[in-house]
Amino acid sequence: MPRQSDARHPERREHRSFLVLPENRMAYTAVMQLLNSGTPRPSPVVTVTGPSGVGKSHLAQQFVRSAFSTGPAVLLHLAASEFAAEWDDAVRHKRVQVFLEAHTNLDCLVCEDLHAIRRKPDAQQALVALMDVLLSQGGRVLLSCRRPPGEVPGLSRRLVDRCHGGVCVSLNPPDRASRIKLLQLFAQEKQALLPAQVVDLLADSGWKLPRELLGLVTRLVQSAGRRGTVIDLPLAAGLLREEPEQQPGRVAAIAAEVARQFGVALRVLRSQSRHASHVTPRQAAMFLARELTGAPYAEIGRYFDGRNHSTVVHACQRFQTLLQSDPRVASLVENVRDRLPAAGGCRKHVEGRWTRAREVG
Repeated sequence: MPRQSDARHPERREHRSFLVLPENRMAYTAVMQLLNSGTPRPSPVVTVTGPSGVGKSHLAQQFVRSAFSTGPAVLLHLAASEFAAEWDDAVRHKRVQVFLEAHTNLDCLVCEDLHAIRRKPDAQQALVALMDVLLSQGGRVLLSCRRPPGEVPGLSRRLVDRCHGGVCVSLNPPDRASRIKLLQLFAQEKQALLPAQVVDLLADSGWKLPRELLGLVTRLVQSAGRRGTVIDLPLAAGLLREEPEQQPGRVAAIAAEVARQFGVALRVLRSQSRHASHVTPRQAAMFLARELTGAPYAEIGRYFDGRNHSTVVHACQRFQTLLQSDPRVASLVENVRDRLPAAGGCRKHVEGRWTRAREVG
C-alpha cells in the first residue's frame, strides 16, 4: 500500500536541516506550491532536474515531510527503479489489478530518478497510466530526473509530455557563498567546529555539490576523531590530498567516482576492511572497473590492496546479484556510469554477462 518515504527508505530517517539556497529558490517554490490546495491551484506536476548530488532527493524529502505535517495524506514516495521493480513483480505474478488498485488512491506521487527507467518501456507506460488516474482525481505529482526529460534517450514521448505539461525546474550547483553556508550547516549538524580557514579551503576545492561537501565534512570529522585532534588547516589539506580526484588511472577513476557516490573515502575501498558499509561500494568499484574497462581481474585486484583474481571474480558476481535486487544501489551505479565520461580513461566493456546489469533500473 502507499506509504511515506521513511517506510521505503530506512536510511532516510535522519533528516538534515533544509537550507534554501538563493540559486535554487525557484525550484523550492515550485515544489512547495504543490501543497497549495486553494484556488487557483498551480500546476499539479513538477519535475525537478539536476545532476546527481545537487539535492533533488533532499528537496523531495522536504516536500514529503511538509505534506505530512500539513494534514492527512495518502502519499507514495519511491524511486522510479523501485516502481519498475514492483511493476515487473506484479506482471510476473499476475497481480496487475492488485497493483493498480493499491496505487490509484493517492493524494500525491513522488517518483525520483526517472532516468533510471529509460530502458523500461512497460514501467514507463504504467507510470503514465498511474499519473493520469491520479491527476484526474485532483492529485499531485513530483518527479525528479538527472537531465531534462526530453534529453533522456529512452524516455517515452508520453512520459516526457506529462512532464512538459507541468512545471520543469532545475536545481543548480551552489556558488561559493552557498557552499560556505552548506559547510557550516553540515558542521553544525555534526557538532563540529570548522575554522574559517578550513571552510574557505573546502569551499574552494574541486568538490562543488551538496552531497560532496557533506562527504568532505563527514570524513574530516571522522579523521579528527580517529586521531584525537581538533579540525585544523593541515588536517583538512591532508584529507583533500587523499581525495579521489587526486588518483590517476582508469580503474582508479572508477573507484574515485564510486567513493564519491557511496560517500566513503577512497582509502576505505582500497583497504582490507570488512565492515558492511565498506564491502558493497568496494564490490561496486570492482564490478564497474571490469564492466567499463575490461581490465584483467588481476589488475583490478592489485589496485584494491593486492586482492587476488578469484576474490575479484567473487566480488563481481556477488555485486551483480545485489544490483538486480536493490534499486537504491542500482541508482547509485547509474550515477557512476553517467559521470565517468568526464573522468576520462574509461571505455565500455561489452562482454557476456557484464552487459546485462546495465538493464537494471
